[in-house]
Amino acid sequence: DYQAGIEGVRYAAEKGIAVIVMEPLRGGKLFIDEKNLNENSPEIKEIIDGSKVKRSLPDWALQFVWNHPEVSVVLSGMSAMNQVVENIESASNSGFNILTKEELQTIEALKKAFAK
Repeated sequence: DYQAGIEGVRYAAEKGIAVIVMEPLRGGKLFIDEKNLNENSPEIKEIIDGSKVKRSLPDWALQFVWNHPEVSVVLSGMSAMNQVVENIESASNSGFNILTKEELQTIEALKKAFAK
C-alpha cells in the first residue's frame, strides 16, 4: 500500500483535487483503553502524559488531520458509540492550522513511537 503523506496531500490540493483521508485512526488501532496503554505502550503513554494539552490518541490523530486545510473529508470508521461520541467532540474542537508548535511536537513524538 502506498501512502501519499503530507507531500501528496499538498500536491493534490494544489491541483484542485479533493483530498479524502480514510482510516486516520489506523483502523481503530488508536482506540486503546487506558489499561492497555499503560501495559503495552509505556513510551506512548509517557508522551501523552507529558503533553500540556490532554487528548486521547484518537483525538491527537484526528486533530493532526483536521489541522491541514488541504483535507476535504475525513472518513473515520467507528464500531462503538463511545468512538462516535469522541469523534464528534474532536470534530467540534478542530480547525485549520490551529495546533500549536508544542502540539505538533507531541504528534511528531507519537508518530516516531508508533513507527518503532
